[in-house]
Amino acid sequence: MVAIDGQPAYISYVGPNQINALMPADTTIGPVTVQVDTPQGQSYPGTVMLQRLAPELFTWAPGSVTYAAAEHANGALIGPGPLQPAAMGEVIELYGTGLGPTSPPIPASQAAFPPAILAAPVNVTIGGVAAQVQWAGLIAPGLYQVNVQVPSGAAGDQPLTVSIAGFQSASGVYLAVGGN
Repeated sequence: MVAIDGQPAYISYVGPNQINALMPADTTIGPVTVQVDTPQGQSYPGTVMLQRLAPELFTWAPGSVTYAAAEHANGALIGPGPLQPAAMGEVIELYGTGLGPTSPPIPASQAAFPPAILAAPVNVTIGGVAAQVQWAGLIAPGLYQVNVQVPSGAAGDQPLTVSIAGFQSASGVYLAVGGN
């Protein structure tokens, strides 16, 4: 069991070095405690900062560069060779978390639901250029999808950010973009 701010969290994955847990609905903003209970015992409580929104992209790092978890429309992973980079003008899918509520709201206790549009608009930049967001929403508990059109610009590894309501994803995430 995982408890966040004293409330049980929905657990979607447990591995040897990682637990994915969905924050329960909580109006607290600021530091909250996280504690894990296992058959071997209870962890020491840790403290994390709870924010209203905390947009982050899922990533992978095949080497020294961290790439966004992004797919072409056919479901193929976007990346540097041997993978295919995104093409300028192509609509791609980005995946992340922390983008906030939907409209209409999805109850935190509901594990299955149709894709739901975000309540606030999402902004994406690729290589410092605004990308046109075609759709942004919640597709599974804690999993958001953002469909964007890759803007014209420079080819190569381009910095990628997602922002919503004044909150921005971390820097240091890239998208491999091919030339025209």
